[in-house]
Amino acid sequence: MALFGIGGSRVYMAACYIFARIYSKVLFSTLAGMMIGFGSFGNLAGTAPLAYSINAYGWRETIWGLSIAALVVAAALLIV
Repeated sequence: MALFGIGGSRVYMAACYIFARIYSKVLFSTLAGMMIGFGSFGNLAGTAPLAYSINAYGWRETIWGLSIAALVVAAALLIV
């Protein structure tokens, strides 16, 4: 989680820098809050299919499916 935070902080800080340079000071907190809000919505939207799959098939089957998908992608990358 710490590595995700370190990686994601660059995107957030870059957006805050752009907000501070382009927009007025009055809008900064609104834009920064919208950035956090849309990012949180992305987290929910990204994990919803996983939650649905776990409810429909169980966690073991879901993990096996993700493992197979990861191996297929790794093989495709190796070939390309």
